[in-house]
Amino acid sequence: MTYKHLLSTLCIFILAFYLRFDWASHSFWVDEFSTASQARVVLKYGFNPFFQRIDYFEAHNVTTHFIVAALFHFFGESEFIARFPSMIFGALVPVMLYVVGRQLFSAQVGFAAATLATFSYWLTTWSQQARGYALQQLLVLATLFVYFSAQQKGFSTTKVILLLVLATLGMLTHL
Repeated sequence: MTYKHLLSTLCIFILAFYLRFDWASHSFWVDEFSTASQARVVLKYGFNPFFQRIDYFEAHNVTTHFIVAALFHFFGESEFIARFPSMIFGALVPVMLYVVGRQLFSAQVGFAAATLATFSYWLTTWSQQARGYALQQLLVLATLFVYFSAQQKGFSTTKVILLLVLATLGMLTHL
């Protein structure tokens, strides 16, 4: 990656994060309450929340619940902390679009895709929610990147394992 491409991706990330940073102090909506509640279940039961019979634990969006639980553990429980991972993941989506677009087509195509994603109302809005939507988008793009990289340069054991890990995380994020 050249200095120009590195600078481009850094600028895309900074602008995307700025646009996704939750400037408004709005309260949780229904689904976000669910994420916070499930994160509390993870904090209460650790890595085994599935088999306890006292509290209900959703079998979908598991990756997000564990990430939010970890942040709750280290930084305390708040709406901002619950939403922060989505802001980071959402800011990385345009960066991954740039990388994937550059890999498959050209730097100009990657930059155009990243620009559209950076300013997309829907991608920005869902990146401000304490849900797994932004993480799901990022994992799909990362999986595509690794797959196409492996297809172009050859499938190594490392790439196959990485594909399996990314695909598994993607399924755990929204099944």
